[in-house]
Amino acid sequence: MAFASEPSDMAACRQTIRMSAQQYGWQLDALTCERYVRVLTPLLAAALPERRPLIVLHYHLDHRTVAALSDANHPAHHDTWLQWSQRALGVLRSAGVAWSYDRLLTIDDLAQLALGDLVQALPSYRYQSRLLSWAYSVIVRSAHRHLRAAHAQRRCGPSLPLDELTVPPSVVTRQAHHEEVAHARLLATHVERVLAAQSDPRLLTIFQLWAVEEYTSAEIGALVNLHESRVRALLTLARRVLRTDPTIKQWRASADDCHVAS
Repeated sequence: MAFASEPSDMAACRQTIRMSAQQYGWQLDALTCERYVRVLTPLLAAALPERRPLIVLHYHLDHRTVAALSDANHPAHHDTWLQWSQRALGVLRSAGVAWSYDRLLTIDDLAQLALGDLVQALPSYRYQSRLLSWAYSVIVRSAHRHLRAAHAQRRCGPSLPLDELTVPPSVVTRQAHHEEVAHARLLATHVERVLAAQSDPRLLTIFQLWAVEEYTSAEIGALVNLHESRVRALLTLARRVLRTDPTIKQWRASADDCHVAS
């Protein structure tokens, strides 16, 4: 069923898009702007006011990729699929999913299965974060689900010699990894809250592009229509703000203590 947008919501959405276009130097023609309005109005209406400009930015940066992944007939589908296959591999390696319960299910297989699940989940993507950030958890959950299924199937199948089995990480190691991930997510949420409270809204956007999406200063400058030197200056300011935040200072001190203890 189509979403029936209120005229006031559409007007507010249109204004947010125009402000973002002006801020980042986007050259949106009238037709493109109205297409943005149709897609983004229900998403912005459901979001907190301070989150709306970020949703517009995420949509502007990622909607072409979403379209290419979603449609097998899209001209860029094949190239985008290959690019995201490599990204899925990187996600699985960074998440520690570089092992398998079954020698027939390699990390490359897991990446392809997870990417297929990601494409199926794309309709639920609401541009609250960059696509890669959102995709991270989808890919990791998918890989673990397929590994559990392979494990269950293997237990029901013929037994293998112990020296032919791939040994998974210990429960302790996996538990420690999950705790690290949980702490990292809490810290990321706090960082976002601190930077979002600053008077310059570009700090959060530029810091996320640099720290989370791993763009270079030059690439960020091209995305947000700023000179590379200005991007570096804003990154320096963002890092200064974060270094002086009491919660982050306490977290860094705890991390240093753990490092010394180890």
